[in-house]
Amino acid sequence: MFFYLALITCVIAFTINFVLKGKPNIIDDEKVLILGASSGIGKQIALQYASRNANIILAARRTELLEQVKKECLALEKTKVVEVIKCDITNEDDLIAVVEKVKKVFGKLNTVIVNAGVINVLSFEDLLNNDKGIQGKDSDSSKAIDKIFKINTYGPIYAAKYFIPLLKETQGRFVVVSSLAALIAAPTRALYASSKHALMGFFNSLRMELADTGVSITLVCPGSVSDTDLRSSAIDKASSSATDNATPVTISEDKPKKEKKSLFSFLKITPAQCAKAIIEASDWRTKEVVVPRVYKVAVLANSLAPSLIELGAKLKYHFKK
Repeated sequence: MFFYLALITCVIAFTINFVLKGKPNIIDDEKVLILGASSGIGKQIALQYASRNANIILAARRTELLEQVKKECLALEKTKVVEVIKCDITNEDDLIAVVEKVKKVFGKLNTVIVNAGVINVLSFEDLLNNDKGIQGKDSDSSKAIDKIFKINTYGPIYAAKYFIPLLKETQGRFVVVSSLAALIAAPTRALYASSKHALMGFFNSLRMELADTGVSITLVCPGSVSDTDLRSSAIDKASSSATDNATPVTISEDKPKKEKKSLFSFLKITPAQCAKAIIEASDWRTKEVVVPRVYKVAVLANSLAPSLIELGAKLKYHFKK
């Protein structure tokens, strides 16, 4: 009963939104900055913008990967301007350097895509019981907590601090890649979900504050995306989501381990599909997008029947407690 009610409501809401939202605004010679463009979704965003003649600045920590993305963008022979700059989104000095790069190369800025994030895969209880070393780098759970909020929450906020002033000059678009976890929490994802919830709260408020400036704020909430290295960025461990083994392991950034398959595996989308949805959301200046769209039913059902969605989340993440 609740499922069908949620489905009908989603169909009605989607229809109304489609009728009212107008037309996409695709900018000729668009000046685009992508924060987090070295691989996965960010790389695909870069390639798709390059294929439509946009001028692009690629920013991330791993410049060797950015150079490869730049090479692939230029190989499309659609864009002539692709620049690379090293940037840690949690480092304000790096962001200031990117601002200067934008001013020097472009003079103005139309679109900012913030695609940076790390994940956790242990339950909070297991994380606290596992203070001997997080990913072989951090010494305790407090550092892991600090790290995930710095990257997932503070980093995008810092980006808004430095790039919104430039976007005001062009009535530009600020797009943040969030997560379905920002809308529906899940077991073994307490830190990740909370960092993304905070992110959503900030940018939903900022959107209202910027309403008279012409700057749009778009939040994109993907579900599971295949073939990305997000899992290898886990601040606690890289093995399965199950909590039967809380021993931390060293993680290879280039070869993330395979997840256990679940009933929900068919809902995964590719980085290219996700990138397409992100760019379309920017063009339409959409406030919030859930991809794939079928998850909108789950978001609404979470309000109507939260126990049902909690059960589904436990099944998805193989959580047996």
